[in-house]
Amino acid sequence: MKLPEICIKHPVFATVLSLLILLVGVFSYNKLETNLYPSYNTKSATVSASISGASAKYLSDNVAVPLINAAKSLPDIKNLVSDCQQGSCKLTINFKDSVDYVSVINKLRSNIDAQMDNMPSTLIDKPTVSDDTGSSGSQPDYYIQINYDPQKYKPSQVKDYLNNNIRNELLRIDGVGALWIQGADDNNARVWLNPNKMSDLNVTPGDVTLALQTATTDVNAGKIYGKDRSYAIVPENTVDNINAIKNLTIKIDDNKNPIRINDVADVALAPSSNIPQIMRTNGKRTLLMQILHRDSANPIKVGHDIDKFVNVTLKKQLPDGISAQLIYNQGTYINKIINKSYETLIVAIILVAAIIYIFMGSLRISIIPIITIPVCIIGTFAFMELMGFSINILSLLAIILAIGLVVDDAIVVVENCFRYKERGLSAYESAIKGSNEIILPIVSMTLTLAIVFIPIAITEGISAALFKQFAFTLAFSVIISGFIALTLSPMMCSKLLTVNSQSNWYKKFNVQFENLTKQYVALLKKCIDKFKISFTGMIVIFILGVIVYHYMPKQLLPTEDLGVIYSSAITPPSGAGRNYNLKYSPQLENLIKKIKTLKLTCFF
Repeated sequence: MKLPEICIKHPVFATVLSLLILLVGVFSYNKLETNLYPSYNTKSATVSASISGASAKYLSDNVAVPLINAAKSLPDIKNLVSDCQQGSCKLTINFKDSVDYVSVINKLRSNIDAQMDNMPSTLIDKPTVSDDTGSSGSQPDYYIQINYDPQKYKPSQVKDYLNNNIRNELLRIDGVGALWIQGADDNNARVWLNPNKMSDLNVTPGDVTLALQTATTDVNAGKIYGKDRSYAIVPENTVDNINAIKNLTIKIDDNKNPIRINDVADVALAPSSNIPQIMRTNGKRTLLMQILHRDSANPIKVGHDIDKFVNVTLKKQLPDGISAQLIYNQGTYINKIINKSYETLIVAIILVAAIIYIFMGSLRISIIPIITIPVCIIGTFAFMELMGFSINILSLLAIILAIGLVVDDAIVVVENCFRYKERGLSAYESAIKGSNEIILPIVSMTLTLAIVFIPIAITEGISAALFKQFAFTLAFSVIISGFIALTLSPMMCSKLLTVNSQSNWYKKFNVQFENLTKQYVALLKKCIDKFKISFTGMIVIFILGVIVYHYMPKQLLPTEDLGVIYSSAITPPSGAGRNYNLKYSPQLENLIKKIKTLKLTCFF
């Protein structure tokens, strides 16, 4: 007994199978994350080194070159990018997707150790290797504007408060990946040397630096050996306030008196830079908390939780003179785009159902292929959850396209069963004969449509990562439709198939459609009779298509309106610092303010 016949003879079994698909799909849908695009983790690493006061050229010649030599022998490298600025050097390494990341990073660290002899002696700290996997250089997803009263607070004080009291609470929100605070420099212990006092006491800057490094570095001072065990001696770092730094001993003079840092320098807690870091929102001095969500998180839910935290918890917690406002929530824009996709999905279902009804001519019979749509779509969510996919533009596009495909198998079953019904057989007999005849065609149609997407599964790179969800989602929905066509559709045919007298509108439609068919057949005969002309026309169309394709703009993904524009508006000349930007940014800000559609502007 074949599967369609089993389902026809046991309608409850066929119904339970479909309900099970629906039930699992509904539960899976509630677990799916929502995102704009499928997540894609780049494989990259950054090597950082610094020499205080060194020029960019010196670092490029003496630090960047050894680092590049350490990295260029690594396997599966896409590209190397070095960036040397005054005092710091950074080398970014982008790897291919097929790289054994853990192994190659360990090899990179070993290669850097081997290159240390080629590094300048002024490089005190060994270059650090940071793991940038999963960081595609995305801009922050959420912005919290921090307003403060400049009469009560300095920017650095507000930043310290945020770091000490608010930062960790935000990072504890499920889905928050990283957080930065812009608009003020961190407060650090600053030491201003007095050359005259240093000269009188015979103290050099190197002596002061050595004293600070010795006092602030945890070192192993030795071991205590017992009978069975040994214990390391690590002196406790007691430099935890400004007074402790002031009282650090630099050296002992000839009279056996200690020379302390306070004797040759002024020490205070102050911003780390002499030139202030400034953030202006709509022309007003503010601070900005920039938040990035984790790749695996739902940006809509994360945005909702951050908004709730800002408007409920933070308002009660902030002191007088400081207020917070969530000025940009990417989740809001993603939600609008996803909702538009859902609207398109509903419209597509209605249109496909209407076309089926028009050509079937009977609402009773049309229900058979139409019911396939929700079962296949909802069942696909179970596969998406199993594969770790998310609800995004591309997976929803696959579902929208699948609507026109999933009904094909069911329509074929209905048409073949209806053919036997017209011959006078009962609905039960027609369903058995008609569905058993087309098992092989249904299976071959289903597999043919699904197997088309296999090449995407074996490709690599960002294109494969993005479109893999699209391909597999579409393929699995087609596979479910084939299963439904061999189980639910035959059972429904045995219950709903009838041959009724045609309504007036359907008769008129058939007449018009037959006339259209006759015109098409006549045109087809002319094309066949004049084969050379037809073939030439086809070649011309093909060539025109190639030409148009050549001049069409090409991009990996369509541009989406997320409600924000990022721009490096001022490119300073070589050697220019913050003062240059501070001088010209107000002029640029005034120009941009003239754009009427802008809600707010942030200058940093």
